[in-house]
Amino acid sequence: MLTMLSSYLITAYRWIREQVCKYSSDAPSSFECDSNTNNPSSLITTTDPPTSSPVSLAPTVPVAQFSATITYVDESFQYDYGTFNSGGVNVRHYTNVLGRDGVVRLESSGIDSTVYSNKVTLDKNYSRLKVVFNFYANSMEWNDRFCLDFMANESFNWREGRCWNYSDFGNDVWYDDVAVEFRVSDDVDNIRVRFRCAATSAYDDILIDRVHILGVM
Repeated sequence: MLTMLSSYLITAYRWIREQVCKYSSDAPSSFECDSNTNNPSSLITTTDPPTSSPVSLAPTVPVAQFSATITYVDESFQYDYGTFNSGGVNVRHYTNVLGRDGVVRLESSGIDSTVYSNKVTLDKNYSRLKVVFNFYANSMEWNDRFCLDFMANESFNWREGRCWNYSDFGNDVWYDDVAVEFRVSDDVDNIRVRFRCAATSAYDDILIDRVHILGVM
């Protein structure tokens, strides 16, 4: 009974918050209206991680604005995981769901809640790596998040590149062409990327529809 009441209150609060943020010009600061938007551009990061990292986040710019790009991965997940790999039992593949063909679902948290790419050999002519993807959040709550991690040079050391939580997105909507760009140092020959769900329940899901990995000059 308490669980049902808690779920109802959370749902009611989210609805009230969304309505106030949408229609009020004087919303309470605690609602953090500016940070809760369904605009995918709000997910683009311009924050750099520690300088000791061989791969650092750089401001994202639309691919069309660059004179040259190279496509390393264009994965649609149409039939299976393709150039990606399931991390464990909390990952599922769907040929069609929520109006999309080829979807990977990550639920709960931990290593079993990840999907990671095959090794991508980098072209030294391209100093930046850009990951573009579509995602859909289901039943994610305030303390839930998902992350994009990377591994350089088959080091078996995954590093957190960028994470998003409920203040960055809403549930039950597709976010298309979300982009994160990394600056890659000269000593990095290859890389893997990983999507990781870090939620608190098996009912909290992130669905990934398509992934592009690009080299950018």
